[in-house]
Order: sequence, then C-alpha cells, then structure tokens
Amino acid sequence: FKAEYKDMYSTILETWKEAKELENMGGTLAQRQQVFDKSKKNLNHMFTALSKAHGFEGAYLLAGRVVNQDGGLGHVFMTPGTEQFFATRCRTGDDEIIGHFKAHIYNMVSLQAVEEVFEAPKTDGVDDEVEVHGPWPSTDIVTEEHGQRWCSGKLFPWKQMLRRLAASELVLVNWPEGVMFPGEERASRTMPKGISDLMRAECSKLLAALNDTEDTRLHIRSKAALISSEEPVIIGAAPPHDSNKSRGKHMFCNLKTDRLG
Repeated sequence: FKAEYKDMYSTILETWKEAKELENMGGTLAQRQQVFDKSKKNLNHMFTALSKAHGFEGAYLLAGRVVNQDGGLGHVFMTPGTEQFFATRCRTGDDEIIGHFKAHIYNMVSLQAVEEVFEAPKTDGVDDEVEVHGPWPSTDIVTEEHGQRWCSGKLFPWKQMLRRLAASELVLVNWPEGVMFPGEERASRTMPKGISDLMRAECSKLLAALNDTEDTRLHIRSKAALISSEEPVIIGAAPPHDSNKSRGKHMFCNLKTDRLG
C-alpha cells in the first residue's frame, strides 16, 4: 500500500481514520450529548488511572464547537494534584473557565468561517478548495531545461517540492504573494491536507504566475548551497503596493522563512 501510494498514503490513512471516528457520531442533540458524556467518562478514567499508577497529574477542558447544538456541552476535570488550579491561577471557578473556553472555541470557529469567505470567491459553497492536478503549465522547464523528471507525473509533488528543488540545486523565483508556500500548513486546519488546502483564489494566483510571460513570471533557475539552507529554495514575488510587507518572502529547505526578498 505504501509502495503504491508513496506520496499519498499518510493522507489516505488520516482520512480513513477520520471517517471511522465519525461513523458512530450522533447528529441529534441527544446523540451528541451521549457521545460527549461517554468521552468525558473515558478521559476522566484515563487521567485518574495515570495519576494513581504513575503520579501523572493533569487537567483538561472539554466542550463542543457546534454553536447551535453544543451550548450545554462543557466539562472540566482535574486530578487530585491539580485541584483548584483554575481558581488559583486563572481566578475563575469551573463554570467561568468553561464559559471562557466555549467563547474561545466559538470565536475560532467564526474567524475560520470569515477567513474562508474572504479568501475565496463566493461559489455557493461548492468547490471552495481545489486540488490542482498536473501537468502544470511551465513544468516543462524543469523536465526539459534542467533535466529533472520529478514533476512530469500526474500529480505535482507539492509536499516534496522543497527537498526536490534543493536536491536538484534549483530555485523557484517569483512565488506569488498571498499564496501558501509548499510545506506550510494553514493555521485554521486541524488536519492539514497539503495542496488541497489551497483556496480557489490562491490557485488562480498560482496559475496566473505560471502563465505570465513577463519578468514577474514564476520560473526556475539553478543555484547551489540550497540543501544547507544557506540560500532560499523559493523566492516570493514582491508584495503589492498596498501591502504592509515591505519585502518579498523566502522559504528555505529546512522550512524556515524570512521577509528579505
């Protein structure tokens, strides 16, 4: 399985795991309450057992993130060694800390929804995220001009792009501003999906940069000292005139970035 899907097997397994976990998840209020109660009972038992057997102390908060269904789902638990932790350190009782916790969760859910709406054009909720399949425009440059065959397959090597560019001593120049770099993870995603996390607007910018015929086009050039991360593997394009960033973005083989473009 790993040999046949060597670039995708981890994503497939993660998706399968998510599906299995969701199989028995109830959709009604009563079913969600039942799942919540069972989960907190198991967690309480696990924390208590760890405290008694190994002296591991812990405290946790649990709440639902569905605003219109999970208002009554909230729980706080502390092992004996952490009793009064929230009251002492946060100056709040159990009910207050659960309230703050729920407010934080609902705020994050709201910000995520707003981010998705404003980052992508309105599409009636259909196809807001796009997985881009190859061959991409301009990938012939890599295969023909630089003698590399790693981007000539059906899928563009998104997750492995940094290491493959570095190993081939190639630099990607003029990566469009505002498009997530290969190897980066979107903060709003609990389970990053690689290239599938690109929003529709980002895909449009990337394709426009690949098809550009001016000096600002996205292109590849040869360069040494990449594997040691002394030189950037990807050089971003200059930010727009109204951006709060004064210089373009660099990304190195070790996944570090700077704004020294």
